[in-house]
Amino acid sequence: MTARFSHVELISARVPLLKFKDVLFDVNVDLNVHNVVGVRNTRLLKAYSDCDPRFSRLVLAVKHWAQKHDINSAHRKTLSSYSLALMVLHFLQS
Repeated sequence: MTARFSHVELISARVPLLKFKDVLFDVNVDLNVHNVVGVRNTRLLKAYSDCDPRFSRLVLAVKHWAQKHDINSAHRKTLSSYSLALMVLHFLQS
């Protein structure tokens, strides 16, 4: 039997983060605990996605672009996923 999770990494930050890949579902996961602000931000992004279906699709495209250019890692002092989403939101509101 193969391992269910791969690429497991604990990132020490103001809010510690456990990053891993769920091999069964082929999805990358960022997990943290007791981050009230993060929950609020997630609900905000969900609300924007519900209002405009272009939002989530464009965020995924921008995140993919940022990953290909290696500028999508806040712990390495580049752009976080949340900052990329906010830039997309600004673009759509402009």
